[in-house]
Amino acid sequence: IEKAMMDRFGLEFTKDKIKNKLKYSKPNLTVMKEMLNTSGFGYDPINKCIEVDPQVWNDYIE
Repeated sequence: IEKAMMDRFGLEFTKDKIKNKLKYSKPNLTVMKEMLNTSGFGYDPINKCIEVDPQVWNDYIE
């Protein structure tokens, strides 16, 4: 995996760096998946971000 990451991104990746990144990314990915499964949320592939109407967001965070 380390070699594949270095080949693809041109950066030095160690096993520990990859594990650490996954450790901190996994909770965020869970939240994003939950949002995208909620009515009113969408994903903008051009800007690579989640989009939501302000009223839907206000209802979601309450």
